[in-house]
Amino acid sequence: MRQRNHGAALITALLVTALAATAATAMLADEHLAVRRTQNTLADGQSWHYALAAEAVAIELLHRDREGNDTDGPTDRWAGTLPPVTEGGATIRVHITDLQGRLNLNALAGDESRRERTTAILERLVTAADPEADAAGVAAAAVDWIDDDLQPAFPGGAEDDYYTRREPPYRSANAPMAEVSELRLVRGVTDEVMDGLSGYVTALPAEASGINLNTAPPGLLERLHPGVSADDIRALTAAREEEPLASVDEALRLAPTLAQPEIPRGWYRVDSEYFRVTAIVTLDRIEQRWQSILQRPSTGAIPVLARRPVLP
Repeated sequence: MRQRNHGAALITALLVTALAATAATAMLADEHLAVRRTQNTLADGQSWHYALAAEAVAIELLHRDREGNDTDGPTDRWAGTLPPVTEGGATIRVHITDLQGRLNLNALAGDESRRERTTAILERLVTAADPEADAAGVAAAAVDWIDDDLQPAFPGGAEDDYYTRREPPYRSANAPMAEVSELRLVRGVTDEVMDGLSGYVTALPAEASGINLNTAPPGLLERLHPGVSADDIRALTAAREEEPLASVDEALRLAPTLAQPEIPRGWYRVDSEYFRVTAIVTLDRIEQRWQSILQRPSTGAIPVLARRPVLP
């Protein structure tokens, strides 16, 4: 009987020890998670301030560029990715993109002639992205997404009566797009269309006008009008790689088929007003990205129109 009691006491002691070890392990795990949460919070705050510093560098660089010349092209100091900077254990990279070398989707909400031209260009871009897509329907639905009424265009348009029947349901914005990703919500826009439009379209204030012939991709320039010659665009692209085109007149001499009667001269420019700054901060093996949209007017300060994190 005494041996049985000793055996039971031993088992009880082992169980108590196991429970204590389990509790200690759980406490250590919780403590480790708390430490990591604190470290991540601190790193997030540090990364945010590094991103703000990167934004300030980009603003200064664009300000100096404005003072130094009247054009914007791929050979300018601001263009592309700047050399990385290491500070306080973090590596900061800054990439500046000219947004004026793209088709502004919010021009679909402009006056009738501007809307018609933008719609036609968008249709050609959608067809190039996905020949199976209903390009006219996508363009009509994009107009409906932006305009301030609830009357769908015919054919192919879409308003709340279409979107509220989707799963999950949602409503049309009936306002200018805040960013290009909104296009994913528009009727008829597939992954193929979104991928094909990447680099060709942007979402700027509706009043933003003019496409920078120094930075617009050849695929966009060729689709500004059915009469534009691919050979002309190759000649223009080759010239601007050497140095930025100094004027619209120079661009039209190189690519005369861009001078179509249906395209007002004001649709072309050789400088830019809107830019996107992407700050890439690597800290404690974690990479975070932020984007800022800058407006650089011809004079005065360069305001920040928007800031947002870039989700992985």
